[in-house]
Amino acid sequence: MLRGLIVRLFLSGILSVFLSLAATTCFAEAQALFHPTDPSLNVIAGDLRKATSNIDIAMYSMDVSDDSPVVMALKSEPLTSRIHNGSLHVRVIFEGYGSDEDNTAHSEALEQLGVDVRWFSSGRKVHHKFAVIDGDQPSPTLITGSANWSLGSMKNYDEAIMVFRGEPGISQTFQKEFNLLWGLSSEYGVTRFPETITVGDAPMEPGVSVAFNTANFKITGSRLTAIEPKVWTLTHAIVVEIDAAQTSLKIASTRIVLRPIYNAILRAAARGVKIDILVNEDQYELPNVRLTSVLADCADEYDDSCSKNIDFPWFLESLSYPGRENVTVHVKFFSLNTRVTLAKQMHAKYVVTDDNRVASGSFNWSSSSEYDNIENVVKLVDSDYHNVITAFSDNHARIFSRGRDQYAPYIQKIETAITTGVKTDCAFAPMALTYKEIDYLLDSGQRAGHKPFKDACL
Repeated sequence: MLRGLIVRLFLSGILSVFLSLAATTCFAEAQALFHPTDPSLNVIAGDLRKATSNIDIAMYSMDVSDDSPVVMALKSEPLTSRIHNGSLHVRVIFEGYGSDEDNTAHSEALEQLGVDVRWFSSGRKVHHKFAVIDGDQPSPTLITGSANWSLGSMKNYDEAIMVFRGEPGISQTFQKEFNLLWGLSSEYGVTRFPETITVGDAPMEPGVSVAFNTANFKITGSRLTAIEPKVWTLTHAIVVEIDAAQTSLKIASTRIVLRPIYNAILRAAARGVKIDILVNEDQYELPNVRLTSVLADCADEYDDSCSKNIDFPWFLESLSYPGRENVTVHVKFFSLNTRVTLAKQMHAKYVVTDDNRVASGSFNWSSSSEYDNIENVVKLVDSDYHNVITAFSDNHARIFSRGRDQYAPYIQKIETAITTGVKTDCAFAPMALTYKEIDYLLDSGQRAGHKPFKDACL
């Protein structure tokens, strides 16, 4: 009898340990999603529907129409009943990039769903795109990345989103960031859930780290003031990854307008690292110092004057420097009408280092993003997040070579249109082109009747 009791107690202890681990480890999952190939908003909506206590969202912009899977989730039963009876708290810090009228209309639409909406009133823009679901529970969910929650983003932009389910360390870290910003924000309409969520101090999961540029500022009342000398938290986070590279760097960033990152890329190229860089079409259109063909020396590479409005990818493609043969720069290009450079943005912001690490987040690689916005960078290591990092590498391979086989046929199409006088569309399926290839499309298309290609556009 005693032996049986001991066995039962032993088995009970094992079961207890197993259940505890299952709540925090066995059911943990990390996932990478990419626009426009993945139905990301549908996945996000599915996670929202599983919320048990809280949904906290910090979002630069989001759709509020009934077409949005996120709105459909918030309007669904039983979510909507639980929101209105107060058993499910949904809070949003909403920035908005539209007019004041548009932003007010978006905020009002969210309030009508029972959401408690605040706007950041502390002298900076919240550029985050994250949500913490059940941040005070044992098995929370974190959704974060580069994507605003809009249908246009899901259908047309290149974006990277990461979802962490059942990982309390990173989820609580983002929950604390939300709590900080919530306390610094002003109420838009009805005050529903003013309190912040109390979270524990779960250790960060192995293989993941997070940087927020709120570390750049000191808080006085409700204002954020840059710490002097400036600390450049997120820029340093990216530079560290580039400097650590031994074999390869796969970069996808809307733009690169930071001298420290440019210098780090030069160092990596000089030591033989293969570097493939993809930026958005509006990078090509930046005011720049191309005509000088030389960059001025900078005593302090972190001085804003060393970075502002300088088209560093053009210099990486066009200048001679040690290791130049290791660097390839492509631009996501999709229209001869350069006034629509944001229609199908390359909006992801990530670097894959040696195919075994990734750094990604909301942070555009610019000084304005570092010090005018509120941003984040998440870093993952392959041994713990192999599937996520492989997904980033695969995504980069796909978008870095996208449409290149269509460049010559498109030139032929434009030349035929000029010759025949039958105009064609300026816009086309996105292609990953070099600066020289774009220059030819925009400026040097003289082979057919000595007319610019733009003349053939509808």
